[in-house]
Amino acid sequence: MRTDGTEFPKGLVLAKPIGQESYKESVLHTLEQQGNLIIQQKHDGYKLIAIRGGDGRFRIWTVGGRPVHGRLGHVMKVLESRPFPWGTVLVGEGLMFEEDAERYEWTAKVFQGGDESGLSAQKEHGRAVFRIFQAFNLEDLSAGVAGRSYGETLAWLSETAGPRNRAVSVVPSLSMKLDDAKTVVAAQGWEGLVLTDARYRLTWRTDGGTEPRPKGCYKFKPLTEDDFVILPDGRIWHKDGRLKEVVLYQRDPGTGKLFSCGKLGTFSREVRDKLSSPSLAPSVMQVAFERRNPDTGKLRFARFMRLRDDKLAASCVAPASYPKSETV
Repeated sequence: MRTDGTEFPKGLVLAKPIGQESYKESVLHTLEQQGNLIIQQKHDGYKLIAIRGGDGRFRIWTVGGRPVHGRLGHVMKVLESRPFPWGTVLVGEGLMFEEDAERYEWTAKVFQGGDESGLSAQKEHGRAVFRIFQAFNLEDLSAGVAGRSYGETLAWLSETAGPRNRAVSVVPSLSMKLDDAKTVVAAQGWEGLVLTDARYRLTWRTDGGTEPRPKGCYKFKPLTEDDFVILPDGRIWHKDGRLKEVVLYQRDPGTGKLFSCGKLGTFSREVRDKLSSPSLAPSVMQVAFERRNPDTGKLRFARFMRLRDDKLAASCVAPASYPKSETV
């Protein structure tokens, strides 16, 4: 594949970190003992790809190939002032902050719509920032693997990106033990950690297929567990009558009313059959999730744990009231 960097590389799909449900923690401790574990904060933003084209300009897209450079002129100005060679591909997170706290709902306003709405959101809440965590070169595209190891990449980025800038910076490595970093995640309310073997090389595919998850790059996210009500009328069906997903409900601790906490649709065949039963009564489902929307109470990145036959639907009370929740 050849491109001059002025258009998004067609079909490009980058590898993703492996989630903690798919690796043993002993792997990480082994890397740590070897001195090969790089620990970084995992940010909760929009994953972006910035490429320096043959004309010297940077252009920025979401990982799905949607251009967003029209709303990130301040980021492009900083990137173009740095000595990145043409063909440099920078991977990072587009983020919005309130003081030092990440505000995903503001970030979504900047990157979900068009340039006009994105610029308007920044006018209201401040400018978006670009936090770089990976880089490779367009010359590597056909090989499908980055030329530098991750340790080498971070060293090159730190030198080339220059001093930390409000708009653009490299995600730093944390100089602490893994167990201590996990404590910091909980104390600071971070989304989690990215844990990378210093020898790891980023891989990708260019046919638009499912992203690979190769060994060497892992993620850790603290999970919360809670119980939710499943109502017979809260089931959503495919056109052919198969169960598609269920709505998760909890009771508002103040009003006692049920409100929607989002939907879930990934189940084993056995669980799906139980949930599809015509005689299904209000049931309780235990769900793990990463965080909740502070306004609506909806879950982010929910995953099924088990059905709780030992619990009553009346016991599924939310930990707080959410001002914009959808009650039923």
